[in-house]
Amino acid sequence: MPRDSLENSTTGAANAPRSATLGAVEYGLIALQSTLWGSTFFFISIAREHMPPLTLSMVRLIPAVLLLLAVVAAMGLRLPATVAQWR
Repeated sequence: MPRDSLENSTTGAANAPRSATLGAVEYGLIALQSTLWGSTFFFISIAREHMPPLTLSMVRLIPAVLLLLAVVAAMGLRLPATVAQWR
């Protein structure tokens, strides 16, 4: 039995694979992601002339950590409390 028909019969029609074509929304999201990721390199090239690498790394890292901690808290999750849990 082909894999697609097996998956559709076990998971139901609601989970059937959708078309692989991209619409305007998907292309817009790709463009937004490219702009955000690409702008990082542009701003790093400017900032590295004015601050040391470690400072630049911390300026980028600290807001990202705070955002991820906020997401974890909003999801009702907790960070591991012990070293063994982190492993």
